[in-house]
Amino acid sequence: MLRGFPRDGKEMASSLPVPPDQVLVFGSSPLIQTCGAVLGANYRLVTSTSADAALTALERQTPSLLIADLDSPGDGPRVCEAAKAKPHPPAVLVTTDAPENIPPVLTVCDAVLLKPFAPNLLSARVGRLLRARASALRTRSELVLVNLALQRAKSDHLLERRELARHGTNVEWPNSICPHCTHRGVTSFDFISHRRAWFACPACRKVWIGRRQEVFRE
Repeated sequence: MLRGFPRDGKEMASSLPVPPDQVLVFGSSPLIQTCGAVLGANYRLVTSTSADAALTALERQTPSLLIADLDSPGDGPRVCEAAKAKPHPPAVLVTTDAPENIPPVLTVCDAVLLKPFAPNLLSARVGRLLRARASALRTRSELVLVNLALQRAKSDHLLERRELARHGTNVEWPNSICPHCTHRGVTSFDFISHRRAWFACPACRKVWIGRRQEVFRE
């Protein structure tokens, strides 16, 4: 069953230049209540405790963001895969209290929040993902216009910007080695502190805590 979160909408809608982003929340009732309390004032929430209802919602429309709880009954990974199969896919944020649930969905999610998480962290992560998606969509439109008017080589910088915006807060480390199977190439998906983070291996699907690495961009 899908539910649209109630909004105090008349005065707010008249003052907004554009409609608020739609956020689809699939998960347990506690997660839906948390998202309602934290995000309900700024976003248009559609919520579901049923994977089938969430999939139906994705068939009918494309939200700006999907929040999927991997701990709730249902098929969270399948909902994430359906979201990322859309022509203009939403950003995907997954939540769980079991880090071992993360490796199977690393290729279809943009960010991870391990429970328990602070409300302000949820708000900040959602804002960051929505800004990144909006930037990626703008860049895609710019790229189409550039390709119509210029040579392909002149649009390479726009393609690079689109790739940087697409990955959310998960970071791939192609030269790092998995301590469990020695596979080269791992992904960090959430932070524990300023010095340590969670990592996952796409080959053996093990997770571990390691030294936090930083991304340096020119």
